[in-house]
Amino acid sequence: MNKIVVVSAAAAVSLVMPPATSSEAAAMAPAHTIVPDPIFAAIEAHRRACDINTQCVEVDFALHDDDPTKEPAAIAAGEATVAMFARARDLLKIQPTTTAGAGALLNHVCEGQQIVHEDWRFPDWAVDGEEYEGEEFHLAIMKHVADALGSTPAGDLAASDGERAADPMQHSSSSELDTSVCWRSNANSATSQVGSTMLRSG
Repeated sequence: MNKIVVVSAAAAVSLVMPPATSSEAAAMAPAHTIVPDPIFAAIEAHRRACDINTQCVEVDFALHDDDPTKEPAAIAAGEATVAMFARARDLLKIQPTTTAGAGALLNHVCEGQQIVHEDWRFPDWAVDGEEYEGEEFHLAIMKHVADALGSTPAGDLAASDGERAADPMQHSSSSELDTSVCWRSNANSATSQVGSTMLRSG
């Protein structure tokens, strides 16, 4: 029997946590098992954070400035954007361990875009707080993938597709996380719940 749990947008974004690194995943896996490339889970975490951000921003834009829920909606949207950028920067911390994972990462950052600086899903800079002095995010991603490919064993070329197919994250659906956003306000209460996200758990 399914049960519905309602949490705030900020709490929902915090649930989209980065996956274990490749070394952590290897340590937890039983002997003689294929460890899924951790970059697939990292990509999925960023996609989910993007979904939550989109919903929060849509709620914020739909409200008039004189609406009492406008301010908390704007705060929720800002928090969702910060979380989305944090999940994006996690992609630079987790190195792909297969050629399939490296390709998936490049496809993800280029998905549906023609001008990288107009991609709202990613921060402009690789390191938060290094604006105009650090490395641009998309350039850092390309270097990150190049490093991964340089350290990927030659034998992985044959194993990559099989590992990608075995990766459960490749078959997950965004429907697992219902990111529909709603808000509630009470004229007799100073508390407003904005950007609520409904999670379904079995």
